Amino acid sequence: MFFRPWKGATLAGTTETEFTGDPAEARPTTSEIRDILNTYNHYFPDSPCSEDDIIDTFCGLRVLPQTEGTPFAASRETIVLSDNVKQPSYLAVYGGKLTTYRKESEKVLKMIMRRIAAGKMRNSSDIPLK
Repeated sequence: MFFRPWKGATLAGTTETEFTGDPAEARPTTSEIRDILNTYNHYFPDSPCSEDDIIDTFCGLRVLPQTEGTPFAASRETIVLSDNVKQPSYLAVYGGKLTTYRKESEKVLKMIMRRIAAGKMRNSSDIPLK
């Protein structure tokens, strides 16, 4: 779980809840929101937060390879599969973490560039996140 300053407010998250259904319908559950608020209030008792303080919520889905056990127990490693390592026509990315997405994205772009005639790849570490 994390709590970090973001655009004059606090960005809080994250949870792991198995989801089935239409990805467009994914929303944070009441239980997830309650768990995040309880954790926040436990660690920051001098500035308590309630549902009335929530400005907005969002939800993302992380595609995981099928494994035994719960999603929470799944590996946080990123798995990249391709039909051809030297010149892939198909790539699939499974798992991963929000904190490593940029590094993993750069790996995937390098694989794509093996297949297409592309320009020079730019180091993305100086591109601001928005």
